[in-house]
Amino acid sequence: MQTREELLNEINKILVEENAKAIKEDDLLISSELDSFGYAVLFITISDRYNDCCMNEYVNSIDFKTYKAKDLIDRIIQCS
Repeated sequence: MQTREELLNEINKILVEENAKAIKEDDLLISSELDSFGYAVLFITISDRYNDCCMNEYVNSIDFKTYKAKDLIDRIIQCS
């Protein structure tokens, strides 16, 4: 099991590879300035690595105005 810090580092690696900004655990995911294609890459990559934890049903339920990196980390831990 990875630590929260390791999961955040993995998320930030994906964000930076997709030309977005790295974020802290309490930051809103939208503060990364990730574009729509980058969101697709992020959630597909996370789903591939962690038991399909970010499939369409889950992603469609996200309120991006309030969704933080810690929410994604919690989801990954829940699915692991």
